[in-house]
Amino acid sequence: MGDYCEQCADRATAPERVGTLNKQPTTESKHQEIRKKKGGGATTGSAFDNLELFLLHLPTTIWFAIFCYAPMFGVIIAFKNYKIFKGIWGSPWC
Repeated sequence: MGDYCEQCADRATAPERVGTLNKQPTTESKHQEIRKKKGGGATTGSAFDNLELFLLHLPTTIWFAIFCYAPMFGVIIAFKNYKIFKGIWGSPWC
């Protein structure tokens, strides 16, 4: 409790009195109001603010891309007049 706001200088002498007898907001609530005004919340910033979480979900995202989305290119063969020597991309559409 060594750090305090200059506006609440009496906090260093009597921390139990702050906000009770004076009917003034405590230092914590003042700082919360300042954070709200600045817009500091969970919705601000980028995805890289929490690097550990980003690295945690990265293998799962790569797994889904390889094993769930990449095979969807094989579904295109149903809409092609497939010629074995031309391959999927060389065969004409049905």
